[in-house]
Amino acid sequence: MDAATRFNQALAMGKDAERRVIMGLYDAHMFVAKGGSTSSHDFSATRNGRAHRVEVKCEDRYADSGNVCVEMYQRAYRGVDDPNRQASGIYASESTIVIHTLGDRAAIYRRSSMVVWLTQNNRLSLRAFGDNGNLGYIVPVSMLTPEPWFDELSMGHLSQSRVWEYGEVRA
Repeated sequence: MDAATRFNQALAMGKDAERRVIMGLYDAHMFVAKGGSTSSHDFSATRNGRAHRVEVKCEDRYADSGNVCVEMYQRAYRGVDDPNRQASGIYASESTIVIHTLGDRAAIYRRSSMVVWLTQNNRLSLRAFGDNGNLGYIVPVSMLTPEPWFDELSMGHLSQSRVWEYGEVRA
C-alpha cells in the first residue's frame, strides 16, 4: 500500500472517530460546535457551563495494547536529540482536552496536564513512530489512571468523565 492510500485511510478513520465522539457527546446533551477542523483543535464542547476545545485521536487499531501514543514533535531529521525539532501534536495543539478513541473505549485527558506530566516523567523515552517518524511517547494507560486529569471509560460514558469538570467558565 502506498503512502497516499495509507494517509487517506488514516484520515477516514480519524474522521469516523471524531464523528463517534461528537455524536456521543451530543446524545448526552452536551453542546458541541464543530465549526471546521483546525490544526489547533477539532471542535468545541460545553458541559455544565464550561467550554472546552477538543482534539480527537483515533487509536482504534491499538485498542488492546493498553497504551496511548502521544505525539510531541515533528519528524526527527537527525534523531531524537535534534535541537531543531519542531513542536507538534499536543505541544502545538490549542485544545484543552484530548480524547483517544480505543474501539468502544476512550482515554480522555487535560492536554496541559499531560504535557507537564510527560516532560517531568523520566520513566518514558521519546521515540520515533508511525510512517512519518514523528516523535512522542507510548504511554501505558495504567501509568495514567491514578492522575485526576486522566480518565479511561466507555465511549457511551465519555460525557461523564471527571476531566470535563475543569475548563473555561462561560458567562
